[in-house]
Amino acid sequence: MHRGRTKAPVLPVHKSSSSKRSSEEPKRIPALAYVAACFAIGVLIGKALRPQMAEFAPAAAPPAPAATNAPTAAATQKKLDPRVYAFYYAWYQNPATDGLWAHWNHKHLDHWDAAVRAKYPPFVHDPEKRDVGASFFPALGAYSSADDSIIEAHFAQLRKANVGVAVVSWYPPGKRDANGPEVDGLVKRLLAAAARFGLELCLHLEPWEGRTAAAQLKDVAYAVRTYGAHEAYHKIDGKCVFFAYDSYQLAARDWR
Repeated sequence: MHRGRTKAPVLPVHKSSSSKRSSEEPKRIPALAYVAACFAIGVLIGKALRPQMAEFAPAAAPPAPAATNAPTAAATQKKLDPRVYAFYYAWYQNPATDGLWAHWNHKHLDHWDAAVRAKYPPFVHDPEKRDVGASFFPALGAYSSADDSIIEAHFAQLRKANVGVAVVSWYPPGKRDANGPEVDGLVKRLLAAAARFGLELCLHLEPWEGRTAAAQLKDVAYAVRTYGAHEAYHKIDGKCVFFAYDSYQLAARDWR
């Protein structure tokens, strides 16, 4: 087994006061005192040079602007890729903004299989109990689509996700689905928001009851006439773009 060597104790050596070498040997300064002295000297030099050094220091940075969803002027001018689309539904209402619930509280959709449907009694979704017919509850709450702060937040999120075109679910004036309000009155506000955030917008034609090819043509003509000239309306080769939900309800020849 290895053992460490034991050092012999060092005993102090007492020198005679009459020794000449002892009387001439310089005194040593303790290390801590030396460091303290150097620090004090450094502080004094720093104070003396501070006015001169200030001339070379960079200017203080201006305070950061308050956080906001509004885009900067540069961001507004930069268009995002118009090949990236996201479908946007502006048919939600809540009592705080609109005086009633809409679309958050629609009837539970029945299963297409009668045997399965028979196992589940019908019910209505209740947003006040955080039941909106979805696996996740919105981070912004059960909002109103007509709330300006919600519109701003949504388009800020679309821009952050690099979505270039918002495809808005749309019924023509006087038409709506069974669960929600008319949405045509919001289109101009949504176009304005799209322009501010550097996005584009087009309409998603919903299949209102009794829709025919001739009636659909009138709807498209109205939309082009009312919204087509807006800078934010999405166009391809100069023509306004539309999406059609349940397009199969009209014959293919009628879409030509």
